[in-house]
Amino acid sequence: AYYHDNKPGDPRLPHDTPRTVPLEYLDKLGWSIFSVDGPDFESNARDLAKQQGYPLTEE
Repeated sequence: AYYHDNKPGDPRLPHDTPRTVPLEYLDKLGWSIFSVDGPDFESNARDLAKQQGYPLTEE
């Protein structure tokens, strides 16, 4: 996660900001952080979403 750089322009476009948010801060906010990669990342991501109670609209 990164802090927003508050630069003008389309916020959906990539912004180059070197300020990362420490994982400890995200944990204090109650955020869960998962790494989903590898050859089965799509299946792993679906399984994780189901475990976390997120509805899946595309299967």
